[in-house]
Amino acid sequence: MLDVTGKELEVTADQADDADRVTREDIQQRAREVVGGVGSEATKFRQVGVAVAVGVGVAVVLAVYMLGRSKGRKRTTIVEVIRV
Repeated sequence: MLDVTGKELEVTADQADDADRVTREDIQQRAREVVGGVGSEATKFRQVGVAVAVGVGVAVVLAVYMLGRSKGRKRTTIVEVIRV
């Protein structure tokens, strides 16, 4: 192992094991970093998703209403009563 000046350092096996060991805190910290970034993005896209879903729902309800209305007009018989 080299230090900042480029000189060779002597490292014992115990020191190497401690430097390479991953602790529970390291894993938890990294998980918080990853989840924290994803959480804010997910919140932003969730709001957009809800708005799109509401818009699509309203469009579907209007389309069904208009189709049913026009179909009802075609089936309705118009009877004219004329008095003589």
